[in-house]
Amino acid sequence: MINGKLLNSNKQLLFLEQLSPSSVSVIDSVRIDENGEFTFSGHISEAGFFRLRLAKNNFINLLMDSLDTIHVNADARNLYYTYNMEGPKEASILYELNNYLRMFAMKTDSLKRVYGQLQNTKDRFTASLTLNEEYNRFLSEKTGFIKSFIDKNSGSLAALAAIENLNPENDFAYFLKLDEALNGIYPNSKYVRTFHNKVSQLKRLAPGSDRKSVV
Repeated sequence: MINGKLLNSNKQLLFLEQLSPSSVSVIDSVRIDENGEFTFSGHISEAGFFRLRLAKNNFINLLMDSLDTIHVNADARNLYYTYNMEGPKEASILYELNNYLRMFAMKTDSLKRVYGQLQNTKDRFTASLTLNEEYNRFLSEKTGFIKSFIDKNSGSLAALAAIENLNPENDFAYFLKLDEALNGIYPNSKYVRTFHNKVSQLKRLAPGSDRKSVV
């Protein structure tokens, strides 16, 4: 079950979508009431990724299992950047990842705004170098966070969302590690099977490469 409250919602229609490895499908919808409150109470068959969506570019992603109850609060004008969530462990792990990624996005957007403001100033070249160094530092910190997140949560489906932020050319050991860990816990998951096929294909594309697992 998912329930919650959305500020500034104006009785909009809220959609619940299931994110499969190859498609997105609407599985339910509700009208938000005059107090901004909503409830989805339908049944889901297995752990997976879902989306609460108000509009094409206004949504949040959730990780849910069949018996989970998740509570969400947000501003309907921008769900992703304003939402807070309370729920079980797996859902909270994905929320931790999303919270970091939205903070990263806000920091990099701030740098882009500063860069744009400096384009017509005499110091733009020196400032650009400084901003580029700062951006690269943010990227390095992000990679470190993602690797630590996977190390800590390699048995969670949320790690599949995290590893999308790594480059297999540079960090293939993490792909191998996650593939092995998740196959041992969710061997029948469509998400895990799809990821396993991806890792297997990457192996074939680099025959003879010395790619070792993370210990």
